[in-house]
Amino acid sequence: IKAVPSLHRLLMQNNNKKLKIDEILNKPHDYGLLNYIELFEEKSVFIMSGGGFFVGPMSEKSFLARLLEVEIAKRMGAKIIIIGQSIGPAYSKEAENWLKRVLHYCDYLCVRDKSTIDFLKKIKVNNQIHYAPDLAIIISDVFEKKTRQNVVNIMPANYSIYTSVDLEKKPPRIFETLIRKFSIGSIIYRKEMRKLVKKLSLKYHLRFVMSTRWSWDQEYMKSLCKILDKNRYDVINCNTSEELCNSLSSGELLISVKMHPIIISCSYGVPTIGITYNFKLDNFMSMIGQSAKCFKNNKINANEIYDVVVDNFGKSTKKDKYS
Repeated sequence: IKAVPSLHRLLMQNNNKKLKIDEILNKPHDYGLLNYIELFEEKSVFIMSGGGFFVGPMSEKSFLARLLEVEIAKRMGAKIIIIGQSIGPAYSKEAENWLKRVLHYCDYLCVRDKSTIDFLKKIKVNNQIHYAPDLAIIISDVFEKKTRQNVVNIMPANYSIYTSVDLEKKPPRIFETLIRKFSIGSIIYRKEMRKLVKKLSLKYHLRFVMSTRWSWDQEYMKSLCKILDKNRYDVINCNTSEELCNSLSSGELLISVKMHPIIISCSYGVPTIGITYNFKLDNFMSMIGQSAKCFKNNKINANEIYDVVVDNFGKSTKKDKYS
């Protein structure tokens, strides 16, 4: 298998330059793209397997790199398959037009949430659109389930502004830290999360399962631990997919602010509670019929979530519950 650096990484080397798709396509050698283009010397199938590659507010250069990948694949005569995606919003009208163009190239297009389907219909993407869960749902077929332990798993994360599929005007990045600390939503989130973990620790043993190395999430987890008795919790930093699956499959229940831990726990039939900052998690919980266990991060109520935990703890079911 021949591997080359991603287009996103190559474009990031032009960090101080305003990038235009047409300019890059006309002079690919100036951007170090020739090795990538040469992957398509023979008749090829180009498969882009999801996440949120076409989510505008995340990163303009990431969004642009994905557009370029599909455009180049099309120009080189490849069949194009996109699976497991959340798509939208685009970061500008020009990007939206390019998005519609490259999605029309697809020989097969499969998305992971209904909000994406609504967005694609809104911008008039006329392909047949297939609908299936995030591909991580099959991970229990790869790593075996571990013996249940009498523990509540928690995957915490610092506060983030809720993101919908519609393009919203975001505050400048310079203010993001202030919003994370001082907005009404963040104050509610921190207060209720502290109350929740304290209350849970009096009845259950807690296990903070961390798959992220983001410093703001790690620091937030440490701030939660400071209010707890050291004998009432453990911290597990997972470095591999197998370690993450071992921890999540062996818990009796999961409370998570991250989407993929919830998908993994559901794959093993472990009851899950989602605290969401993004439409993709709301959509997944709705897909599996668990919307009642999904709470927006700026509106959570510790007592309400605690009651859901009590109702579900120790009631793990066989793997096919969520199929």
